[in-house]
Amino acid sequence: MPKAFNDLMVAEIFIFVTFAFQLIKFCRRKRILTNTRISSISMLERSNPGDLIAIKGQIRYKNIIYSPYFKQECIFYYAREFTKVTKGFASRRTANEITDNLRDSNSFLTLTDEGGAIRVKVIGFEHKNFCIHKIKLIKRESSFLRYLGIGSKTEKYREEYIIPPSSQTYYVLGTYTNYHNEYIIAGDIFDKDKSIFTSKTKEAVMREANTLFLKLSLTCLTFSLTIYFLFGRP
Repeated sequence: MPKAFNDLMVAEIFIFVTFAFQLIKFCRRKRILTNTRISSISMLERSNPGDLIAIKGQIRYKNIIYSPYFKQECIFYYAREFTKVTKGFASRRTANEITDNLRDSNSFLTLTDEGGAIRVKVIGFEHKNFCIHKIKLIKRESSFLRYLGIGSKTEKYREEYIIPPSSQTYYVLGTYTNYHNEYIIAGDIFDKDKSIFTSKTKEAVMREANTLFLKLSLTCLTFSLTIYFLFGRP
């Protein structure tokens, strides 16, 4: 049996395993989004600690602050300096990031709707879903061998995630707690499907999940048909 065929079969098995994993993840996420209805903030006092809840509201802010690196007006920032070290050659190239300095403003933001207000612990939610991102290279060092395609390269960056002052409505899915005071937190790193903080609507989030699943399905089908027409037909 040709080696190319064996390689394609291994690739197809890998794609099917990936597809199955994504299918399970998609079904779970859709079930969570469908079953967790958006609640009025005033009704959250009826919830129990640990309950998964969803709200939508506007961020209430009093003071405008400035981000530490880019000096942008904002009501929240998450900023870090990090070093990226690249080593190796071609397909064996590796890149590692080391955080040198980490800063953030208030970890809590207050969201309000017509009926009330509640705090959300922002740290823990995925920043790219609700923040504006800026990044700047501030230093680069390369060994002489790097110019020959080998050796190492060190780059130092500054980046910020900020929320500017706005009247946008945010959709939040998280875990309710009332430890000393009631607020919403993100799920842990292994439970990200239960953590959403975004300026998109719930319907938009569900459409994105459906689109991603459709693209994955079409990719898997296309690859399978390609193998069949190349090697499977008599």
